[in-house]
Amino acid sequence: MILLHDIETAITERLQSAGHTVTAAEVDEGFEKPTFFVNIFQNSAAAENPFMELVNVGVELTYHHDKPTRETLVKAADELTVLLTRTALKVDDRYLSVFEVTFDTENDVLYAYFELEFMRETSRLVQEYEKMQNIEIKVQIGVKANGTTPNTD
Repeated sequence: MILLHDIETAITERLQSAGHTVTAAEVDEGFEKPTFFVNIFQNSAAAENPFMELVNVGVELTYHHDKPTRETLVKAADELTVLLTRTALKVDDRYLSVFEVTFDTENDVLYAYFELEFMRETSRLVQEYEKMQNIEIKVQIGVKANGTTPNTD
């Protein structure tokens, strides 16, 4: 079963394999630049049948560059597009594809947003019932269709 932590780990490994630093999201200041922050949140989960659900996960990457110029942020966006969309992410026993990445900048920080969608097994409780041992059936003989019995006196 894919968990949000598994997705975060796969994205972090993809960024680190390309030579990037990834900083824990809890760090607010004093971190070395350039670095990425990875924030993951579940957008939705919808039951498809009693045993499977369709999960949609949103991912926000923030990129802080030590020399934030428009050019460095554009290059980072181009590199992220290639890193995320060309090869599917291996998460647990699955491969998840990124089809679209949206970018924005604010205060010299690059923001990248994308979604992942996948099917996941649900853990349903199965109610067990006591097994029947003996069945007693009483049959009434001589009952007419209207529910009365003939007079046999």
